[in-house]
Amino acid sequence: MANGSDTLDDLLNAVIARLVQQIPECQTSNTFLCMDAWDVPGPSSGRYIVAVAPLAGSFPEGNTVGGGEEDLRVQTGFDVVIHSALVLDQPKRETAFFTDQAKGVIQMMTAVLRALTNWTPVDSNGSHLVADAIAPTTFSFGRKKGSKTGARLGSAGIEWHLSFDWDLS
Repeated sequence: MANGSDTLDDLLNAVIARLVQQIPECQTSNTFLCMDAWDVPGPSSGRYIVAVAPLAGSFPEGNTVGGGEEDLRVQTGFDVVIHSALVLDQPKRETAFFTDQAKGVIQMMTAVLRALTNWTPVDSNGSHLVADAIAPTTFSFGRKKGSKTGARLGSAGIEWHLSFDWDLS
């Protein structure tokens, strides 16, 4: 087996732990795993909610690895979406949403990029959980109404690619 006893949940939990460890604004209370990182209600307190969600994956042709059939190579990814508490219904708030030193999402995006780009997570035995280092692929911005208040809140997301060997044993 190429990478130890790996499962997708090990990888996603490692991503959450890395964000909490590397970024002061990411705490266990506001950084979590979910089904759809873009569909998280806006933060009720604090500056941000950071949501991580797995993306669809594929099993490339010739996908068994290690000379046996106990591992499958998987090409997949995950989203990291930063939801801002800054209400965008007021004039000039969009500028602050992007660039404010205390509340801007571009600063948080940079911190996420620093924490995860070319990172290779390892398990408790020191074995790599991924076949290649994690890499960003795209980023985007969005705005939606908060579920509780109806206020328009902004979000910024980064999509990440990863390849790993899914342990079937």
